[in-house]
Amino acid sequence: MARLIHGAVLKDITFKPENIISGLISAFFHDTGLIQTTDDKEGSGAKYTVGHEMRSIDVVNEVLDRHNFSKQQLKDCGPLIKSTILQMPFEKINFRNKEIARMGQFLGTADLLGQIADRKYLEKLILLFDEFEEAGIDNFESEIELLHQTENFNKNIANKKMKQDFGNVARYMRPHFKKRWNIDKDLYAESVEKNITYLKTIVEECKSDRDCFYNKLKRGSYW
Repeated sequence: MARLIHGAVLKDITFKPENIISGLISAFFHDTGLIQTTDDKEGSGAKYTVGHEMRSIDVVNEVLDRHNFSKQQLKDCGPLIKSTILQMPFEKINFRNKEIARMGQFLGTADLLGQIADRKYLEKLILLFDEFEEAGIDNFESEIELLHQTENFNKNIANKKMKQDFGNVARYMRPHFKKRWNIDKDLYAESVEKNITYLKTIVEECKSDRDCFYNKLKRGSYW
């Protein structure tokens, strides 16, 4: 999130400081709705997957109010966190103004990039299937089917969301890396491409062989 904001500022996009703070706070808190309360001993926080964003909003509101943040920042964090709800049309989120809406585009993009560019993204998909099961999400019959469908998710859902709803703000990663690290590349885009390319390779090789997938996900001879 901070990298995207920095890259945008380098391209002469301006934000009020308090809106940057609201954006960064929303990034920190956007998944806190998956945390169990101290008296919740059953299962894991994965059971809150569906609707966890609204729980996250409750958490951030309570914390910001306790620390005397402005009422406006409390109001802005809710719509910002809603930007991470993949199924929610972006235009239906009630942002206060265009600047907060753009911050929402950054947060939604950062959420997706942070997941898909992760070096352990593919390995984590196995655990994601377990989380889906606990949450009662039955979109996939097995972790193998989830792995087979991930390329399509990246191409037709995640990429489409980032380019259309989120205004392709991922393009601001490159100026960040060039200025901050003197690397004229978008390292997130490169990592996403490597992950998806590797996934295609093992899907073709392993088909439905669970042991094959588990062995290949160790990345022993591929990277």
